Amino acid sequence: MCKTDITAVSLIDEKDEGNPNIQYTPSCTRVTRCGGCCGSNLISCQPTQVETLNFPVKILEYNGTHFVFKEKKNVTVPQHVACKCDCTIKHCKPSQMYNPKGCNCICNNTEDQYKCNAERDTKMWDSDSCSCKCRKVENDNCTTGSEFNNNTCGCEPTE
Repeated sequence: MCKTDITAVSLIDEKDEGNPNIQYTPSCTRVTRCGGCCGSNLISCQPTQVETLNFPVKILEYNGTHFVFKEKKNVTVPQHVACKCDCTIKHCKPSQMYNPKGCNCICNNTEDQYKCNAERDTKMWDSDSCSCKCRKVENDNCTTGSEFNNNTCGCEPTE
């Protein structure tokens, strides 16, 4: 079930994270965040409404003997108000287009994909790069005087 739940979040600035000479008070707080299961790895629980909360923190710095007050500032933290199950992927590479019904990216060059599938004994379609690739890359197995050719997927004599 996809819903908001109380979650602890850090108030420490990323640049100070792990620095033993800097101390934040408080170091964390609890806000509501979306969470839960949506039934598929293509869909995740995501916020549909977010509000921004500000938390005052004191920053202390170690001076060699003890921690002393350095500054006071507000830390901005997003809090999720409402959630829904939605596609995890929403942005595709330039060579792809987004398919909202399938929650995935589809290659723009479908003709190349059909040509590649016709050569399925030696080649396979790579949906991530939208290109046809050799099933076996035998660069190391080519003998002296030959090199691997990605078009024929085999060793060819060097010219």
